[in-house]
Amino acid sequence: MFQLFNRDANTPLYLFHEVTPAYAEDNVTFTFQNPKPRDFERAKFQWRNAIDRACVDTRVAHAIAAVNRNGDAVYGMDPILPIGGGVVLKAKMSGAPWREHEPTNMAAVVRQLGYKIVETDRAEIMFEGGDCLRTYDWLGAKEYFFVGLGVRTNMYAHEYIRQNIRQVHGDRAVLCSINPKPGLAIHISSDGGLPGPSQKGNVCAVVNPNHWGERGVASLEAVGLKVFQTTEGDGCGGGVVRIGNKVVVASGYPQLCDKLAAEGFDLLELPLDEITKGEAAAHCPLAAIN
Repeated sequence: MFQLFNRDANTPLYLFHEVTPAYAEDNVTFTFQNPKPRDFERAKFQWRNAIDRACVDTRVAHAIAAVNRNGDAVYGMDPILPIGGGVVLKAKMSGAPWREHEPTNMAAVVRQLGYKIVETDRAEIMFEGGDCLRTYDWLGAKEYFFVGLGVRTNMYAHEYIRQNIRQVHGDRAVLCSINPKPGLAIHISSDGGLPGPSQKGNVCAVVNPNHWGERGVASLEAVGLKVFQTTEGDGCGGGVVRIGNKVVVASGYPQLCDKLAAEGFDLLELPLDEITKGEAAAHCPLAAIN
């Protein structure tokens, strides 16, 4: 069900979802940045190349799973929410019928990797891992969690997540709701990225203000994050993800790269344009387990 590489108990573990053949099938229709047709082989090459460049070259522990054989074929972040301390929350998704199996299948992978899965049977709770972003500061004094509220994740889930991260992190946990404006849902893993602490000592975020809105940006700034607002591309925020000490940036955003480089980040700019055809960003197939 998965392949495991460079496992080391002292190294953070990243779980990637493989691009599977359903990615190119006609039964799933999306228009994100690019129209169809989708090229399965090219998408698979781009994603494997990203994994190799970001993980293998830097010896970061990682696992590659392929559990979604139908419908949405690249998403590994939505079905689970890693909260640290070896604990992973199993999502309660409200999406299309062909996605119902995803949380159970991804949870099975996480258990086999040796981590604890927490799940709830409370009917009112609804959330996806892709509606949550997590980062930290250099000293490890704080763990930041941002939860986007909308049609996929509700306030019942917000309180459920709060209770669980408090059990793991205690007073170190900072949880913020992102609710741009009434009636607007935000899937924040596609609309924003958290490159984390920079060489200049700032904890940074990248967001598209058209999606986050003034209230969403203000929520980040209120807890002390330095926010880079960019409209350079529709998925530019979700195209930024930290893997180990590197920050992976989807190619095609030169202005954003200049800003991040000036902040002292070690950037790895990679082509991921084929992945975006599936309404995915760099975050979508990736979950940082621990």
